[in-house]
Amino acid sequence: MVEEMNFLVSWNVISVPPTYNSMIILFEIFVLAKTLMKKGNKLTGKVPRDLCRSEINSDFFWGIPEDEGRDYCDSIACPVNTAAFEGVFPCKPCTDKYFNPYLGRYGDCIDLNQGDILRKFYEATSISGAWKGDVNWADESIHECRYTGVICDNSGHVISINLQGRGLTGTIPEEIGFLQYLQVLNLADNQLEGFVPSDLRWAPLQELDISGNKLRGIIPPGLCLKPNVNGNGDRGDYNCARFACPIRTYSSTGWYDGDTSICKPCYGNMPYLGQKVCASSMARGTVKGPTLSKSLVPIFVGVTAFVVVMVSIGLASLVHKIRTRRREAELVGMSPNKIGVSSLPGSETVDLNSRYRIDNDDE
Repeated sequence: MVEEMNFLVSWNVISVPPTYNSMIILFEIFVLAKTLMKKGNKLTGKVPRDLCRSEINSDFFWGIPEDEGRDYCDSIACPVNTAAFEGVFPCKPCTDKYFNPYLGRYGDCIDLNQGDILRKFYEATSISGAWKGDVNWADESIHECRYTGVICDNSGHVISINLQGRGLTGTIPEEIGFLQYLQVLNLADNQLEGFVPSDLRWAPLQELDISGNKLRGIIPPGLCLKPNVNGNGDRGDYNCARFACPIRTYSSTGWYDGDTSICKPCYGNMPYLGQKVCASSMARGTVKGPTLSKSLVPIFVGVTAFVVVMVSIGLASLVHKIRTRRREAELVGMSPNKIGVSSLPGSETVDLNSRYRIDNDDE
């Protein structure tokens, strides 16, 4: 059970189940509690009360009077909409315009101000310098609704971001998933790396395009279950490929549209999500083998020729030896053939030719 929890937690997408089997041993509780306290987890729900025992992390409450209502769950992970320096007691509630949907949040709650979110996004995606083209995201005097590729509604809420082919480099920050009105996010054909943040599940997205980047891993399962994004959930079909084709596959759009754009296998080195093309040799289902540099071709030919000559000489020598032995054997057969029968006492050399003549005379 602990191993399964560790696997699911590593993908940062699970919810803590409400109860645990009463027969769980204390060792497993300690291990699980340690897992829940790992920085970077994105667990939702509540810490099961079965885990909230005084013997677990009791030193966190050292010096705190018993009558102050200790919550031992806080020693495992701070609850939703709170945060702490280490994600555990003492937990501080999120203030206005801040939010946290996860257990055990490290540091501060998440800033919901859309201007702050977009500035963090620009910082995280301009690692190699400014984006391509006429971009004004670095100008702090401009309102975010006037940023390049940004569309706001009449209330000033960001509802669409289109930065396709703008030369974004870096990673997709988690904060982008907390734009409360974002419906369209197009980050296609850039140089973004890392993993797809599961935080995108919190935005009310209807269209998402992350194809043509260098994103690794998988689409987080929590995001795969989000309906209405790129048609996900139509007729009950929830498919991670609606967000991006898996690694070692490709399609014309980089994702599965439920109709003509289907993710097809591409054999070879395709370690990224959402790829749109596949080399022709790979598309035929063949794996491209290693190639030689032009400067190494003469050496390879020379070594091959040398090996062929040496093998030919060896075979000729072997044939000559076999023929020589056969001629010697024929000559030996024409003379008296004496064979040692045994080395034991009483054994002797037998003249087979003489014995053969004696036997014939008896007949």
